[in-house]
Amino acid sequence: MAKVKIQGNASGTGVLTVTAPNTSTDRTITLPDEDVTLGAATPSIDDNGDATAITIDSSENVLVGKTTSDTGNSLGFEARQNGLVNIGRDGGEPLLLNRNTSEGDIVAFRKDGTTKGSIGVTSSGAYITLGGTGAANTLDDYEEGTYTGTLTPASGSLALYSGHDTLSYTKIGRMVHVQGKLTVQTNSSATGATNMNLPFTVGSFTDSADRPGCVTYGYFNAGGLNGSYTVLWEWTANTNQVRVYVKNSVSGAVNVSDYSGTGADVFVNIMYEVD
Repeated sequence: MAKVKIQGNASGTGVLTVTAPNTSTDRTITLPDEDVTLGAATPSIDDNGDATAITIDSSENVLVGKTTSDTGNSLGFEARQNGLVNIGRDGGEPLLLNRNTSEGDIVAFRKDGTTKGSIGVTSSGAYITLGGTGAANTLDDYEEGTYTGTLTPASGSLALYSGHDTLSYTKIGRMVHVQGKLTVQTNSSATGATNMNLPFTVGSFTDSADRPGCVTYGYFNAGGLNGSYTVLWEWTANTNQVRVYVKNSVSGAVNVSDYSGTGADVFVNIMYEVD
């Protein structure tokens, strides 16, 4: 192939001037003082001669994998000159972000240059900050599941039906919600304070803020008492137990174990905080 060589008389940046045929206006192509390759070499822009590799339209939008600018259901990558980025992928995540080496933010959300929130990673998971950048604004824990509930008196024992001993929980940040139903199958000389187990340890806060009261309802058919009664709950910091009381209009607040019979239902619907 013949070679055309244009050689300037000085070092530095080269400028090639081409006259536009329609307007007879001189247009310039500026070349750096280094090799620039167009074609199959690397680096290059290569379409293999049979397709458009990249499109920059008249509005200065950059399009890859598509030839028309739109924000519909189309696939491909689009970066508009006004700052909008539109990405579409079929059957997979359209955006993959990876932070190497250190923990910290992956995405920062800013308003007029000031950070208002972020999404980031730690060695154990991900977090999101909302309404600020401090620890109080950070949500870094979510979990949901089930566990086997127990009722443990100070002495003796309360055995639960296997079909009525599962509780479900949802943990969002430091707030835990537990719900379900426990039914006593056998009462073996149970007496004294009765505790139910919890999926996470109760937090410890100032001014007894770790000791919330909670009220639910249960149906009891035990010890000659039949009917619905108020169930009271009392937490103690740094434990995974909550004390359960039963209150009715006759006997006042008593322990679950004080009902000597069986068949007591305890409906659980409680919330508490962890550290």
